[in-house]
Amino acid sequence: MSMRSWPLAQIVIEKRRYAILRHLHDSPGRELSAEILKHGCRSQGIPSDDDEIAGALAWLEAQGLVVQDAAAPIRTARLAPAGHDVVRGHATVAGILVFGDAV
Repeated sequence: MSMRSWPLAQIVIEKRRYAILRHLHDSPGRELSAEILKHGCRSQGIPSDDDEIAGALAWLEAQGLVVQDAAAPIRTARLAPAGHDVVRGHATVAGILVFGDAV
């Protein structure tokens, strides 16, 4: 499938997933709250609301790329080793659109 045939909504979803991984990678402790991730995505021009961030985090967790702390009073996510590999360019995952330079 060429990029031209992708619906714009799917491109935004896949960019959001990568942006979340990248923000987690760049944060101290590689852990951030969902609220900070939402603002990080928005700062990169990726429209994101609470539900979109929650959906992206659930998807990333299902792929083994992040770990969420369900017991925390504030939803947080931590970068898993497999997510680190994606950000570093050592692995690719269908459903994540990598943009910018690899770390």
